[in-house]
Amino acid sequence: MNSRPEPAAAQRLDLARQLRRLTDVELDEGEAGRDAVSALVNRHVGSNMPPAALLVPPEAFDDLLVVLPPDGRPDPARRTVSLRGGALAIDLEAALGCLEKGAVEVQVVLTAEAFLPDEQDGDPAFTLMRELKLACGPRIPLKVLLQDRVFGDDLALGQAVETAIAGGADMIGLDLQALEARGEDAALDAALRLTGLLAETERPIGIKLQGGPDVLASLEEADIVLRLVRRFLDSAQPDDSQLRLSGRSLDDAILTCLRGAGTGRY
Repeated sequence: MNSRPEPAAAQRLDLARQLRRLTDVELDEGEAGRDAVSALVNRHVGSNMPPAALLVPPEAFDDLLVVLPPDGRPDPARRTVSLRGGALAIDLEAALGCLEKGAVEVQVVLTAEAFLPDEQDGDPAFTLMRELKLACGPRIPLKVLLQDRVFGDDLALGQAVETAIAGGADMIGLDLQALEARGEDAALDAALRLTGLLAETERPIGIKLQGGPDVLASLEEADIVLRLVRRFLDSAQPDDSQLRLSGRSLDDAILTCLRGAGTGRY
């Protein structure tokens, strides 16, 4: 007969379940092909509690549609296309093709270079986000992940966030590892900076934090961020339109806790 977990263990398990519903997972950089997509789906869908979204690049989106189990559609996890490479290098047509095939989110990863003025385009980051959001329409979220150590500067971050909001972003995030952030307070500091910038927006904007081996890598760190966002949103339980977390180390911690519960669901 299975005994109930101790209160501390039960709280930890409940936290892992909450975080799982807010988690983005994606192919590691350099991974490609159907085998890699199959491994991603097998790890995160299968018998596991699904995460919020599965992110793949445009060239892997067809494989994702094939590999996802039929009974998992439309939403075992959001089918998200993730665009990388800077505003001028992103294949907009490939992204639009994924939307036509059923992508239900778009994430665009931008470095500080994308926000530099351009002689031909003027503001390439804004132009790209505007075109993507027009293609997405009101029902498909556009997530903008800022990935550059330059965004550790408050002025650079503020300008990028302002441009992303003007371009139609529904969620704005920071790659903490790219900021070279480390330590227990790094994720909290980043969340405070983002919530401060988003506090007076005319429309709700979600927050995303992407961790790494040295930051936002444990349930405890994620819990601190979750508590802050709860206060910012005045919500007992933020949903995945308001908050996303990601990072292989955090994901491993979440899955280890869920599988250790021994319920057979994970």
